[in-house]
Amino acid sequence: MRPKQRSKTSSFDSSMTKQQYARMRTTELVRKTGLEAHQQVVRELQSTVRKQKRLLDKDAAELKKQTRIIKELRLRLPGQGLRHWVHGPLQPPALDFPQRSRSRMVTRFKDEMTLATHADPLKLQNLVQKLHDAFGFVSDGEVLAARKKALLQEAKDGLWLSLANVMKTLKTKNGRLDNHRRVVRQILLPILACAPRHLRSLVAEEMSVSAADLKANSEILDKIQSGELKIWYTLRGKSRSSGRFGKTPAEDCEAAHQHWIDTSNASADKKNVVKNPENKEESSVAYFNYEFVEDKRSNFEKKKREEKLEKQAGAAQGILAAAKPGDVLVTSLFRKTPPLTLLLRLEEGFMRPVEHDEVENPPDLEKEYSELVTAGDLFVRGRVVGRANAGNKRLLVETKEWSHAPVKSIVGVLPPDNALPEAAAAAPPPPPPPTPPL
Repeated sequence: MRPKQRSKTSSFDSSMTKQQYARMRTTELVRKTGLEAHQQVVRELQSTVRKQKRLLDKDAAELKKQTRIIKELRLRLPGQGLRHWVHGPLQPPALDFPQRSRSRMVTRFKDEMTLATHADPLKLQNLVQKLHDAFGFVSDGEVLAARKKALLQEAKDGLWLSLANVMKTLKTKNGRLDNHRRVVRQILLPILACAPRHLRSLVAEEMSVSAADLKANSEILDKIQSGELKIWYTLRGKSRSSGRFGKTPAEDCEAAHQHWIDTSNASADKKNVVKNPENKEESSVAYFNYEFVEDKRSNFEKKKREEKLEKQAGAAQGILAAAKPGDVLVTSLFRKTPPLTLLLRLEEGFMRPVEHDEVENPPDLEKEYSELVTAGDLFVRGRVVGRANAGNKRLLVETKEWSHAPVKSIVGVLPPDNALPEAAAAAPPPPPPPTPPL
């Protein structure tokens, strides 16, 4: 009988001991277990890849679906497609957007935009602007309003620069503006002064003016619009702003020139002429002076003072005739140092002017009035009005003292709104003037 053949795949060897055979079987089992583990890992990875692929396909389909929904919604909005032209404008749907969903979507969009632009701030700003232009408006009116706003802002910027250039052109380095430029500045300043109070310094810096000018003109435009003010500008007389005779009125300069000619002697030689330095073609006979300049000046000032007193005396008679008991007369003391005026309150029974001799205590005319008042001038009597305190010049109070003043020194009458407080206790009137002998 033939012996039974062993399997080729069998690892049994009759020459091996039991320990060698057990070790060999253990090694084969460990090798088989490791191979099965690697195969299991491969199968799990393949399964994961298939699942991720299915998820990606699902996300792509969902993204395609959302894109289609967005396009449909845009076509439903007014001005976003042909539907608006066919069916007319539609009301936008009410916003139903929970806060959590909105925040989550905003965060996701920000991350995606940052990755797409590689965190470039300029690209991000441009992308946000494009998205706003595409989805930031609900109706055609908002689209037109946005475009108009941009054009209007451009126009405002251009007008602002033009106005700033005009104000810079009007500004001079020295001297004052002529009447032509002064009128333009007077019209533009109230317009610029309408800026808010906290922006005045900025407007003043941009427009080459001072903040004080804007503050001074801040109410003029309101007064013009309300009708309280009727004029936009005022013209100024032609007088110099600098030099020796800068503040002298033109008529005084002409009077001084005429006084100089009247008190000078013309040259006997008619060929002895002088030319006008401002106009070489204009010439006149030379004049010679034989008195000191100080004497000529003092005589001219005295002459002008006398002319002023004559005008004042002519107007004083009318002021006194129109006054009534209780009025406060303003009289001049003919001084150059304070006090310059004397206030007298008229009383009933003492309205009639009196002669110098009829005054209770006749004044020294030469000492008090520097020979500007003579004994033939009339005087008016009244109760002295003074200040209640030195700190408030507008608060007046009547005293118990009686005084007198020349009629020609009356300058005017205090307005009714400057009424005196309660009058002082009645003082005894001065004694009546003596009756002249028959």
